[in-house]
Amino acid sequence: MALPSAIMVGAIAALAVPYAIGDLETEFGQFIRDTSIRLDFGSVQVTWSWMLFAIITLFAWGFFAWAQK
Repeated sequence: MALPSAIMVGAIAALAVPYAIGDLETEFGQFIRDTSIRLDFGSVQVTWSWMLFAIITLFAWGFFAWAQK
């Protein structure tokens, strides 16, 4: 059950972080803007960061697998 939970945490982070700190004028803010894609769903625009999804999912998967042992 570690992988589905990790995917959920990664997806939440990939959606929430670009909205929360994507406008910062720092190197991390620039990293978020560079690694994000914008998806248009009619009148709603969704920002998604594949890089954050991969990194957060990897770490969460390792943590959840370790916690289940």
